[in-house]
Formats: sequence, C-alpha cells, structure tokens
Amino acid sequence: MRKKRQNHGGRHTTLLAAPLFEEVIFRGMIYRGFRGTLSAPASIVASAALFAIVHPAVSTIPVFVLGLVAAFVFERTRLLIAPILAHMVYNAAVIAFQS
Repeated sequence: MRKKRQNHGGRHTTLLAAPLFEEVIFRGMIYRGFRGTLSAPASIVASAALFAIVHPAVSTIPVFVLGLVAAFVFERTRLLIAPILAHMVYNAAVIAFQS
C-alpha cells in the first residue's frame, strides 16, 4: 500500500507566508493609501475589491468578504497583526474543508 503524500510546504505557505505577504501589501500599503484620501468605508470596500480581483475567480466572493473583514479589523486596531491573523484563520478553514 502506498502512503498518501502530504504537501506540508504548500500548506505552510498558505497558512503563514501568504497572509503575511498579502496583508502587508493590501492593508499595510494599499488600504493605507486609500485611507489617505477616502473615508474608512470607501477604503475598506476598495481594498477588498482589489484583494478579490487578484485571487482566483472561483473564490471572489469569499475573498472579498475576507478583504472587508481584514480591512475593518485593521481600521479598528491599527495593528497589521490583526488582519494577518484573520487571514490565517480563513486559510486554515479553507484547508480544513478541502481535506
């Protein structure tokens, strides 16, 4: 019998590296840029829309919602770790449901 190979490297990237990198870009840079000229609600929606656009089409709606949540918690806390953790929880849930 063959053992099923597990892709731990891909999972670690999905759980740790992607949220860190994406949140630095989308909340740390893009959201802050929008926030310099737009209201909080407009900045939240605009950054979430861009976030959804760069992800696969099949996940547009859930990723847009994740973008809304991440931008909202960043606006409320002003701490980049908050959306990073929210993104990690989302990715962990996606992996758990795919397994």
